[in-house]
Amino acid sequence: MIKPLLTAYGLCFLLAVVALAQGRPGAIAKVRPNKDKPTVYLTYERSGSRIPLSNGESEKGIWLRLHNNTKWKLILRVAGVPHQSYGDAVVFYEVERIEGSGFIPIGYRSHAASIIRLKPGNSILFSLPQEHLGKGLAVRVRYNYEWELGEDEFFPVNEPYHSVTFAASDLPSSPR
Repeated sequence: MIKPLLTAYGLCFLLAVVALAQGRPGAIAKVRPNKDKPTVYLTYERSGSRIPLSNGESEKGIWLRLHNNTKWKLILRVAGVPHQSYGDAVVFYEVERIEGSGFIPIGYRSHAASIIRLKPGNSILFSLPQEHLGKGLAVRVRYNYEWELGEDEFFPVNEPYHSVTFAASDLPSSPR
């Protein structure tokens, strides 16, 4: 008697899993306007000369674009740019070593920041020193979704953050 009952429960569980799996593509399409792209991603725009923002930076820069491919606004920590040639804003990011060993530069971050709400389907262009994407390095940009922001909050404090990463290995071969 127990064996047929367990078989029936197992069959019901399997049917439920199949039903959920079949419904998932439609749910993804509702979240990602461009189903062929990730929800949030970074792309390489160009490299070239730029005026260093901090002491010790080289004059060689890389411009990346952060894309919001979700139906929600993204909350990003930024600072204003001293000149439009840097991009749309100074996007705060961290540098991390993903292979090898050696020096890890400090990315752009600050306790004092502005926030921007990046609308669905929009993107933001920002630049960084080329050495922040040296061999074996990656930059990580943190963000939150607008719905994680409380009514009176400037930036989500008690919420976990999300992040998107761009590695030096994602660059075209010439700028490295």
